[in-house]
Amino acid sequence: MKPLRMISLLAVISSLVIACGGGGGEKGQGLDAGEEAGISYSGITAQAVITSSNAEEISMTAFEGSETAIGDRNTVQKSSSGLQAQAQKDIDPSRPRALIISQTLERSFQDADILPKSGAAASGAMEHDSITINGDCGGSMEQSINYDPETGEINGTTNFSAYCSNGVTVTGNTNMSGRYDINDPAGYQVVTVNFNDLNTSYEGETSVSRGSITYDYTASPDAAEMNMLISCSCSGKVYNYENFGMTFSAGEDSTGQYLEFTLSGRFYDPAYGYVDASTVRPFRIYAGAGWPFTGLLVVSGSGNSKAKLEMVSRASYRIYSDEDGDGSFDTVRD
Repeated sequence: MKPLRMISLLAVISSLVIACGGGGGEKGQGLDAGEEAGISYSGITAQAVITSSNAEEISMTAFEGSETAIGDRNTVQKSSSGLQAQAQKDIDPSRPRALIISQTLERSFQDADILPKSGAAASGAMEHDSITINGDCGGSMEQSINYDPETGEINGTTNFSAYCSNGVTVTGNTNMSGRYDINDPAGYQVVTVNFNDLNTSYEGETSVSRGSITYDYTASPDAAEMNMLISCSCSGKVYNYENFGMTFSAGEDSTGQYLEFTLSGRFYDPAYGYVDASTVRPFRIYAGAGWPFTGLLVVSGSGNSKAKLEMVSRASYRIYSDEDGDGSFDTVRD
């Protein structure tokens, strides 16, 4: 199996970085260096009630992983049937944090590339290797790994010391475990990365996260699942991803190279409670764009209430809501 295709696109999708407020939003009260440790979720744990007034905030927060800054211009359009309405807004948000954090951690052990290659002699015992990598924009990361060439078992640690790559700076420690196949060019088969109060910064804003992400290179398309708490300095609130899955694939068409991904699973918003997210149409980001130009996400709340987030172009999105759970998205969100 090939490694996650998002790795091959990191160099060209350089705008996929953790940014908490987009280009024009106000920054919230953030966490300073003395307040970053020990995040925990203390918000509402019941299922969210989705209404016409909160459909946009709930669906966008579930997509991005925190609050967002919404564009100023708002237009409302009715469908030809007159039964369905939509709010279309200019985009001024951030990228999905689930996607970005998974990319950042996955790249750390893929870039280290210290596992034995095909043809290496097996000793019959656990072996050890370590490496230090300097970031392309500062700092360093130190990785230490133990591996068994016969069974494929792996475990190790990574220490990030203000490690900066592609404009993203990471500080903290992670533990990894899993297995690999020495005869597979991709190497890794399944890898779980655990982290506690990992700090990821971009342009002065910081996301603090703790939890785990499991990468499955045997799935098709490549997949990852996370259980993670995250707090962004753009709001200071703590959000919770529970059994939150992602799939990834890469391709190229007449427009250029792209990353296609899906999101699914349970997301807890401290202000509203949890929603169950599912991707109806995969999101696609072209190299250099940094934001999907297509994709459709549905989030479900209590009483079968729902909201839909649809990417219209690289510059706008639409919000649909069904607050009475009758299956008809007939509520205007302006």
